Amino acid sequence: TPTVTQAGATVGVRVGGSGAYTPVTSGTASGALGLAVGANTVEILVTAQDGVATQLYTVTVTRTVAPTVTTPTSASVTATGATLGGTVTTDGNATVSARGVVYALTSANADPQVGGADVTVAVAGTNGTGVFTLPVTGLTAGRAYSYRAYATNSDGTSYSAVGTFA
Repeated sequence: TPTVTQAGATVGVRVGGSGAYTPVTSGTASGALGLAVGANTVEILVTAQDGVATQLYTVTVTRTVAPTVTTPTSASVTATGATLGGTVTTDGNATVSARGVVYALTSANADPQVGGADVTVAVAGTNGTGVFTLPVTGLTAGRAYSYRAYATNSDGTSYSAVGTFA
């Protein structure tokens, strides 16, 4: 929140280095700034009460989002096990702290998520983006399962579409 001490001094802000500066009233926060995912340059222009002398301040703000996860995969399905996986296509500009697969009997939970009812979480590590697979065992023979790949970063957890196997 900028505060000017001299009457007539002004403050303006803009993102990305082009376009007009949006005036900011002394003592109040600026309005919402439209930030793109990734690094954003925010410029704050202070103009003295004489309307001539200026000082430009530049700040880089990095906006993160939850990772993007696609393509749930199942392979080597047996009566009591399977190899499950997915693809983390983007990390959301933040370190992936966990990725893996969540699964459940379809009859108990057809849309599994971390912390969901009757859901098992199989962690594949924190290796960022790319394809991953992991074995799951202890399945009940002859039952249908629903599963999703997931990835987590500091901005949240994202999931692939639901896959099924029996």
